[in-house]
Amino acid sequence: MLPKFKSDGEDQIGKFFASEKIHFLYEYPLALIDEQGQVRIWYPDFFLPKLNIVIEYLGMKGKDEYDKAVGRKTKLFKALRIDFIYVTPQRLERPDWKHYIITKILEIMDSKGSEYSKLKGLSKKYKYVPKNVGDDWGLG
Repeated sequence: MLPKFKSDGEDQIGKFFASEKIHFLYEYPLALIDEQGQVRIWYPDFFLPKLNIVIEYLGMKGKDEYDKAVGRKTKLFKALRIDFIYVTPQRLERPDWKHYIITKILEIMDSKGSEYSKLKGLSKKYKYVPKNVGDDWGLG
């Protein structure tokens, strides 16, 4: 069952994820340390836990206080190395908005892919074949 979304834009994004069976959490609380070193609880619109990506719908973009908050959030996410994607109302009006979100997710995952590929290669380099039962657990 889908949650009750707070805006039409969030509803549109949430229904897209649900229809494609992309696991998301709506307004999932994240404890973050802000620029003053204080722990704050943030509730991003969408959190993709399997990918560790935050997606925010910027429904009030263009309002001064809101834009300042978005700037602060952007700076904080970058400082904490939290992967995030912003989606604006204008983006959702475009016919390619689903492609945009998917592409942004893939760009984030591709940026992590180089480290993943490196580790995969290292697993082959350091492959260990146990000589006795229990060697692989350090029991031998």
